[in-house]
Amino acid sequence: MKKILLLLVLCFNVVFSKSFENTIFDYAHLASASNNVDILVSSSISPQSYVFYTSKPYPKISLEVFEKALKLQNLKLAFTGDFYYVYEPGKDNNMTSFQKSVIDKDKNLRYIKLKNNSYDDIANLLSMYDINSTYLYRSNAVTFLCDDFIYSHIKSSIDDLDNMDLPQLKFKITILETNLDFLKEKGSKLSSLFQGNPIKDFHLFVNLITIPYNSQNNIVSSDKKGFYSTLNFLENQRITRIVSNPFLLARSNTEVFFSSVQNIPFLKNSTSVSDTRVSQNTSYDYRDVGLQVTLKPVIIGDKVDFSLHLIVEDLLSNSNLTPVTSKKELKSSYTLKKGELLVLSGINKVTNTNYTSGIPYLKDIWFLGNLFKIQRKETNNSVLTLSIEVF
Repeated sequence: MKKILLLLVLCFNVVFSKSFENTIFDYAHLASASNNVDILVSSSISPQSYVFYTSKPYPKISLEVFEKALKLQNLKLAFTGDFYYVYEPGKDNNMTSFQKSVIDKDKNLRYIKLKNNSYDDIANLLSMYDINSTYLYRSNAVTFLCDDFIYSHIKSSIDDLDNMDLPQLKFKITILETNLDFLKEKGSKLSSLFQGNPIKDFHLFVNLITIPYNSQNNIVSSDKKGFYSTLNFLENQRITRIVSNPFLLARSNTEVFFSSVQNIPFLKNSTSVSDTRVSQNTSYDYRDVGLQVTLKPVIIGDKVDFSLHLIVEDLLSNSNLTPVTSKKELKSSYTLKKGELLVLSGINKVTNTNYTSGIPYLKDIWFLGNLFKIQRKETNNSVLTLSIEVF
């Protein structure tokens, strides 16, 4: 009895594992019947050179499956407007001339009204097919030329891209300035000032802000409340000043920009010569000097990859309307999880300030005015800290 059952099982396996051999002509006929379209095969193709195997004698084969099977055999499928044509690329001269004379004529103007701001992604998709497109901003639509075969392939992809909402997040940026000269003046008094502070990881956050080279990790994952409490404490003690604290809403793969700057005038002289006469014109250019931050996030689930472009410019001197500035620039990329906070510190800043005081009117007299006024120059050393939180 067991032998009979085993024999029956083997027979069923043989029957169901049987594959059916089809030449390219037979396979094209099956695809033609399944989709109710005409499919012609180039006469240059040898039917015995291309064989396809199916698990059923008369399977239903979609045009998409048919085209993919042809690609695996280095064959191509083209739609002529009336029928589909199978050919060998580079070997069918008739197809080359046919593409130039017929296929281009069958291109129709396509108009697709979009639901979202998705044109950039759709334009990239169309460029893969060497299709130029135009965006109609009044109707939020895209137009392009293509034949029916290409259109049938890309229409569903265009709909998918248009229905896909880009994720967005918030950046919380905090810009701090810590007075290093004040820290030096306090000296040993800081120990008693910081001692016994109840904030968790207080000393870690203080070092991260004021002495960053002593810290091995600049990403805060859990105790963000303690970090911000430390900032408030340092600000109340006049050790640290919060320069700015903006919230920026950003979409995935879209840049956001923030700046905290001074608009400084620069003296600009130009000389012109006309009829042997030389004239000099004076004008002013204005330039932003300060801190500029550009962020570009790519959101993948709870993970955020973002590029950071940071520019810090300091005004060293502004005498005689010829300001002298210094510039520091950083371009880098980071990866954070939503809810994490990145702290960038160690950006040294030197500020020179000239003070003039004296007796009114008398101090402004040319040459003699120096007897009635006092000039003092003050240099402040500080360190900038930039914290970026994503959520």
